[in-house]
Amino acid sequence: MKSLKTLSAVTIGAIILSTIYALAMKDQSVRIDIDSGDERSVRHTVNGDRGEFILRDAEETLEATWRGDFELTDDGNSIKSVERKLDIELETADETRRVLFEDDSNDVKATYF
Repeated sequence: MKSLKTLSAVTIGAIILSTIYALAMKDQSVRIDIDSGDERSVRHTVNGDRGEFILRDAEETLEATWRGDFELTDDGNSIKSVERKLDIELETADETRRVLFEDDSNDVKATYF
């Protein structure tokens, strides 16, 4: 993932899937694992108001975990609101970058690691 915009697109896909499964399964735990066989895999887990999305390939791993609902800005470059927390980590061979978004009195607090 080269930008937050790409991450946003992946996260939006995860949210849409989460919503569909949550409605269909009535808050039961749902897990989807996809392994393409060419060093790429996706795991998506939803359990009540918790979720996890992991995308791995040969060069990097993107992981997002959340508790509660969250919403992206209109341009998809940031987080507009978060009910509880959203934790995103991007790991490459050279570095690990992480940002934690949390509710801060109806505002979004971002902590970078």
